[in-house]
This record gives sequence, C-alpha cells and structure tokens, in this order.
Amino acid sequence: MRSLTRSDGRPPKWLNGLRRKANALCALLYVAGLIYLACIVWPSFNDRTYFSENALLPGLVDDEFVHRERTNTFAKQLREVVQTRYGKEYGMPHDWLLEQLESIGLEAYAQNFTAFLPGISGAVEGTNIFAVMRAARAPSVESIVVAVPFRSNTLGSIGLALSLASFCREQIYWSKDLIFVFTEHETIGMQAWLSAYHRLPISSLKADPLAAHGGAIQAALALEATDGSTPFSNVDIRYNMINGQLPNLDLVNLLVKMTEKEALVPTLYMQEDPHGQDLYTEKGYWKLAKTSFKGIVAQAFSRADSGLHSVFGAYGVQAVTISPYGKGRTKSQGGWVDIGRLLEGGLRSVNNLLEKFHQSFFFYFLPSTHRYVSIGVFMPAIGLLMGPVLIKALCVWLDLNDEGESSADGDAKAKKETKSESALAVLPLIVIAHSCGALLYFLPYLLFNAQASISTNDQQLFQAIATIAITLPICPWIIQRNLADKDFGVPSMVVLRVVALLELALIVGVTAVLNFGIAVLVAIFVAPISTITIPFRSKIGWALNSMALVLLHPLVACCVALGVYTALTVPVPPTPSWLAQRAFEQTVDVTVGFIRDSLVYQSHLYAFFTLALFPIWMMFWTIVHHRSE
Repeated sequence: MRSLTRSDGRPPKWLNGLRRKANALCALLYVAGLIYLACIVWPSFNDRTYFSENALLPGLVDDEFVHRERTNTFAKQLREVVQTRYGKEYGMPHDWLLEQLESIGLEAYAQNFTAFLPGISGAVEGTNIFAVMRAARAPSVESIVVAVPFRSNTLGSIGLALSLASFCREQIYWSKDLIFVFTEHETIGMQAWLSAYHRLPISSLKADPLAAHGGAIQAALALEATDGSTPFSNVDIRYNMINGQLPNLDLVNLLVKMTEKEALVPTLYMQEDPHGQDLYTEKGYWKLAKTSFKGIVAQAFSRADSGLHSVFGAYGVQAVTISPYGKGRTKSQGGWVDIGRLLEGGLRSVNNLLEKFHQSFFFYFLPSTHRYVSIGVFMPAIGLLMGPVLIKALCVWLDLNDEGESSADGDAKAKKETKSESALAVLPLIVIAHSCGALLYFLPYLLFNAQASISTNDQQLFQAIATIAITLPICPWIIQRNLADKDFGVPSMVVLRVVALLELALIVGVTAVLNFGIAVLVAIFVAPISTITIPFRSKIGWALNSMALVLLHPLVACCVALGVYTALTVPVPPTPSWLAQRAFEQTVDVTVGFIRDSLVYQSHLYAFFTLALFPIWMMFWTIVHHRSE
C-alpha cells in the first residue's frame, strides 16, 4: 500500500487529483460501460459460432428417420386413450405408455413422486414414465436423455418420442444408453426423476427410487411442441438453465445446424436473426440488441418454467429444449418427421462423443443463432460499470481520514481512536442489516414447515414476506434511538457507506462469473444510485434519494419492472388501475415462484435478493435517513 501513502501519512498527489475528479471519472466510466455493452452486440465486435468438437459432426450426415405414419399412429392412439379414460381432464395414461414402451423392446418403469410446495395446500402427486434402451456397442457407462412433458397439448410430442424410440431400437450403432422420460407436472416431475437418478434427495420432494439406471448422463434433449402448431416453420432453441447456467455452446450450435438442415428456421426467444446485408444495418442491429437483452434477462431470472432442460444444469448435464412452432409466413414448412430427424441427428452426434462436453464455451450470450459473445469480451463491461463504486469507496475513505486529521489536530493517536470508534459504532447497523436479510430468507422455510397446520396460499405467503420486507427498514432507526451510548455521527455513516459500497462491488464481481445477466442488471441500475447515497441535509436531496431507494427495493423494483413490461406488451393501452392490479398479481407470482424454485430446484435467486442485495439496500437506506444530533 506504499503507493497510497507518503512518509507523513498523507495521500500522494495522484490520489488527491483522483478525489477532485472523482465524480467526472465515475460518470465517464459508467457511460463507457453502457457504450461498451451496446458495441459488443455489433457483429464487428463479436464472433461467428463454430464447432470446437468435431465428434459432433456425424449428426449432420444423411438422416434415416422416416416414420411419419408410425408417429401419427402413436399420437392418435394416445389421444383416443386420454379422451376415453379422462375426458377433458387429460390425465396421464401411465399403463398405456408402459405398454407401448415395453412393446418396442425397452425397459419401461414408473416412478411415483410427491411434492410439497409453499403456498399450495396439500401435496402435488404424480408419476413419471421412463424407459432405458441399453447401448449395443458399449457397456452402460454413459447415457443420453430425451424428455417430454405430459400436457393436454403435447400428445403429438409424446407420439413422436415413442416413434423415435422404436426407430432407435432398430439401430445397432448406439454406444450410449438412451433414456426416454415422460414427466407429469413438467419440471417438478423432471426434478423428481433427476434427484432419484443421481441419488440426491430433496426435502420438499419425495420421489421413489428408480428401478433401473443408465450411465452418466452426457446430454439431454427436451421436446416441447404443441399439437396445434403444425406444420412447423421455426424451431425455438431454449438454453438458459436455473442459476444462470448455460449448456456448452457446441450443443446449441449443433441444434442450430440440424434445424437448418431440415429447412426450418432456428430462433432464440421467438426472435429471427437478421440475414445477409441486414446484419450490418440499423434494423439488423436492433434485432441483435433485442435478442441479446432477452438473453441477459433470461439468464438473470431463469426459472424452472422455462423448459425441462432448466433443471439439468444443477447435475452437470448439458441440456437444451427445442420448441417447434408455426408462423405460416415462411416457404419452409415441416412436420413431425422433420423434428424427428432433428432429434435423431442430435442423438447420433452426442452418441459419437468420446468424452464429456469440455471444449467451446460455457460462459456466453447469443445476439443471434450464429454469433456469440464470450466471457472474455463481456466481462470488461462489469469492470467499467462497477468502477465508479470502487472509486467512490476509496474517495469516501480518504475523506474520513481528512476528517479524522482535522478533528484530532494532527494527533495520530486520537485520529486512530476516532476511526476505531466510528467502525465499532456502526457495527450493530451492519449486523442488523444482514440479520434482516437472513430473516427474510428463512421466513418462507418457517412458514413452509408450519404449512401442515396452517393453510396458506400464494397471497398469504406474499403478504407475510412483503410485510416483513417493508417494516424491516425501521430496525436501524430503532437501534440508533435505543443505543444511546453509541455515537452514530457522520464518521460512522461514512464507514457504513464504505462497507456498503465495497460489499456491493464484491457481490456483483463474484456474481458476474456465475451469472452475468443478473450482475450486469444490478450494476446498471444500482451502481449509479449507490454512488450518490449520502446523509442529505437538504430536504430536496433527501426526498430524491429516498425515492430512488424506494424504487430499488427488491419488491418495488419487481412490481415496477413487471408493470412497465406489461404496458409495453399488451396490444391495447391499459388503464392505470388494471395495470397496477396486473403488476401486483405478477409480483406475487414471481416472488412465490422464486421461493418454490429455491425449495424444489435449489435456485439461488431468492437467496441472492434476500441475503446479498437486501442488506446492502438497508445500509444505504440507513445512510440516507441518518439524522445526526
């Protein structure tokens, strides 16, 4: 630290210059970060996708799946069985599926599970059906999963999966086990099957042990195609998994190539790519920017409802969901056979792998299906956006030194005691802020454990959390009022501000490596406000800063964001009352959804908001509302 001090204890000249120009430098870095993010979407600043693993290329050769009639027959029989047995309720015909899989020649089994979800009285019960096709040319060391959810509108997808299973049973080139899984209650059933397969029990999910296992799962392909969307013209490729995890880019590239091979159009987030000369036009840029923004938001807030593939990431499995849909505008039109060929090519390619996916990228975002931005390109944006936070923390700390010097009249001992007293005085505020975050985090678990005796629904669970989250900010004020022996003066608030700024920078920096989407969104919206949060003496400054912090409260920010999104997406301009009610209902769904994902799928989003962001927000709230005597 010699560069930060001189022999007389004073900061060097360059630090004094930094302090004088701190505000301008912070603004410059923040704007540079936004410009950098906007630039890397442009094709000249990113790269075209390519295959790092040549072993995936066999799937691009001539395909052999031609069982159109067999697919239609399975789908028709399934539809008749469902309507005959269950009418309009569309219950899952477990016995029929087991019978068909066994007639194909596969090892077919059923797995019962029971899920206990917060906000839902009673248990959610279901049964998964799965079948294992043993590898013909190798022992059962590795496997590939084909997963399809059972819904009233996915009967055609199940028929295609059965037809594909019968086709694969006739081939002799498989070196990996193929496992076909048909899940009930969608991702809940998929999580139950995966937890039992890997023998990792989940407290809120009771699943029967599996009667048979295959090898280690190398990849998973999930199919979600609605019956009414045929003929298909596009295939949407979903790749975001829970906790910001992404599959190996080679797997995404493979499905893009296979889709184009079948003369279909691959899309990301239902957004088609700009083509040809449009790629370098203004219209093309906005398409790339829109897809990139959707990808960042999807990575940040990806939940289990984004597809069956979303729950595979926690088990180290590379998974993608393909969702064919029809627009009726393109010349290329495909049916179930084309999707079957796409799946066949994907299975044959992964079957040819001699090792796990390890080449290509695991950290990226996609402006289009043929272009990618790697971690080495997008990480500097975090440094630019969070640079103002670190600079401001340094300047605030140096200002505290100056105040200590002036108050101690050059006495080094008194100066040191002043700093120590300020740090100790603010320690209770730091502890209580993090304790409040821990209370918010554990509250759903306490309510969930008491749910057997107390009937709660989504509204009641949200009201309990919202009440605690809104009333907790008064805790620091109570502490300041009751701890009369503690001097919560200006130096203490300066120390608290330094702690909050450094903690924010540390959390965003660490999170950026794991989940770039949520890190960059926090940096964009939270960093500028955090740098100007001080104990204002003027009423105008206090009111503006208070209003900004209210909007940054996790629950308020979620409600405002959902309201803005709804206003921009509905075809007819909504009334204020309807918009407010709709935003509130969506906030309830999202909040309870985060809690359920945390309990069932080990999602870290709820923990991130309660244990990381909320304590920092409380510290800034305490700083703004501090009143020195």
